[in-house]
Amino acid sequence: MTSHADNETQNNILNKDTNVKFQTGWINLFDKDNNLQKKWINLMNENLLRFVVALDNVWDFQWLEGYAERVLMWRKALASLNKDTAGLIACGNSNEYFKLGIECLSERK
Repeated sequence: MTSHADNETQNNILNKDTNVKFQTGWINLFDKDNNLQKKWINLMNENLLRFVVALDNVWDFQWLEGYAERVLMWRKALASLNKDTAGLIACGNSNEYFKLGIECLSERK
């Protein structure tokens, strides 16, 4: 999930063997104001067990440049979802799928 794409359909490719289109590259989940697009809100709320949030920071500059802004963008995006959906996408799904053994905020007392 990213906000770096110009157009989510720009990279559609037709597989000539199967006559099926598939996408490569980035998908833009956010509008020009960095709000999660309504179609993605609906999709995530309807398929809450199919999404996780992760920031793939490998290099030191990724932690130093723009990290706080990316975290705030995702916090805002999660806040636009149903509470149960947001909790699962933020922590619960990753905890279950990858057996992290962590306590998610929604589970804390």
